[in-house]
This record gives sequence, C-alpha cells and structure tokens, in this order.
Amino acid sequence: MTPHSPEAGNGTASNQLATLRVTPVRCADEPSFELTHPYVELVYGSIVGPAAVQVARHLGHRLADETGPIEVNLAAFAQDLGLRSSSDKPLGKRSHLRHAIDRLEHTHIVQWLSNTHLAIQTHVPAVADATVARLPEAAAQAHHRFVGYSPGASRR
Repeated sequence: MTPHSPEAGNGTASNQLATLRVTPVRCADEPSFELTHPYVELVYGSIVGPAAVQVARHLGHRLADETGPIEVNLAAFAQDLGLRSSSDKPLGKRSHLRHAIDRLEHTHIVQWLSNTHLAIQTHVPAVADATVARLPEAAAQAHHRFVGYSPGASRR
C-alpha cells in the first residue's frame, strides 16, 4: 500500500470508490513490451500471477486507442475480468482486483497518483537478469526468446 492507494488515509475511499481514473505512461527502458504483448503473460505472469496479467492486458487494450486518461468503472471492470467483487467495495482490501493491482504496483507497472487515480505503463521493461535467474524455466525461455540472448551479455 502506498500513500495514495485507496486504503491510505481515512479508509473510506476504497469503500466508496466506484470509478478509477487510469493514465497511460510510456516506459523509458528498452527493451520494453506493450501490455498486450505475449511477454507480459509468459514472463511477468509468473511474477505477478494471472489476475494481474489480466488486469494489465485488459487496460492495455482499453488504452491502445486513447491519448489520455480513461475512466474505469471498477465493479464492471472486475466483472469483465471474471474477478469476484463486491459492488460497493470493488477495491476493498480483500478484493481480487485490489490484490491484482497491488501485484502490478509491486513490480512498478502501475503507480497510485492519488486514491482515485492510477498511472499504468503502456510498455513494460524486460525483467532484469537477476529476476530471469529466479523465473520458472518456461518463463526464462520466453524472456530469452523475446529479448534475444547472447551468453555473457548482461542487462542491468
């Protein structure tokens, strides 16, 4: 939880938050991959889990044709993704959507700008070599396939 996440402060924001403003931000790191690229599912999936991948990819699709922020109805969004949600607390601390966003925040794919405003990278960086070493074999192979692999070469 960060200072701007819905659960920070007085605790009422997550109980009443129905709509979330989502702003796209471009990743400066290279190589990077669009949220809808298979890299996100095959590599980041083993780090953040399937629900977080679903959230990222769905937002990536919604932001693809936009030039600025979008408004996301949280109860409808959770329902679209098949994530159980309470209609009056779609981002409650026990909600599946909340946990998925928390995992994306942990990997710096999203960042809370305020308790009703989330920034999301439209492209995610390739994971660092140290992270690749801890990935399951299939995810590491996918990383090498998408990034290109030359033994002895180092990335971060």
